[in-house]
Amino acid sequence: IWYKPEASKDNHKAFVYFPGGGYNNVDVLNGGDQYGRTFAAKGYTVVVCWYRGYNPKDDSPFKDANAAMLAVRAYAKTLGITEVGVAGDSAGGHLASYQHVHGTGNAKSDFAILAFPCITCGESTSYGFSGNIGATTDDAKRGYCNDLFVTAATGRAFIYVATSDAMEQIIVLGHGAERVSARAFR
Repeated sequence: IWYKPEASKDNHKAFVYFPGGGYNNVDVLNGGDQYGRTFAAKGYTVVVCWYRGYNPKDDSPFKDANAAMLAVRAYAKTLGITEVGVAGDSAGGHLASYQHVHGTGNAKSDFAILAFPCITCGESTSYGFSGNIGATTDDAKRGYCNDLFVTAATGRAFIYVATSDAMEQIIVLGHGAERVSARAFR
């Protein structure tokens, strides 16, 4: 689903938005529509990605995220878009952060907007979505700990959480990633 800003407000930036849903249910109509309309009113082109749930035979959501980035990049010049990023909330925030740190070539994002994301699958993760993506061993979980893959080449990220989020730690994506206590933001 594409949301395009009015020509007079267009800031020439776009992002692919991945709604949350624990990799089981993708909340495109509620969260996706709300984000699309809100950010289009602010000048962004928003593409809401209706990605597939996790399938143990392949990495469906991660393939869908990559394909969505490639599709937006393919139309960027035609639409006058100069920057393409990713955004998402909850499990969609995890998917967006995964694409942000692992994307390459035309699938690499310029920026990320992450709302109450699960960025790590470590011991401090207070909800068990890692099983929803087939990460049942420590090595598999490490592969989805996006905070471990941040480099100097990782684009900028804006991360926000609510005080009611049940997270012991928030991972800040940026060069020299730093763990910050959630209490610091209350």
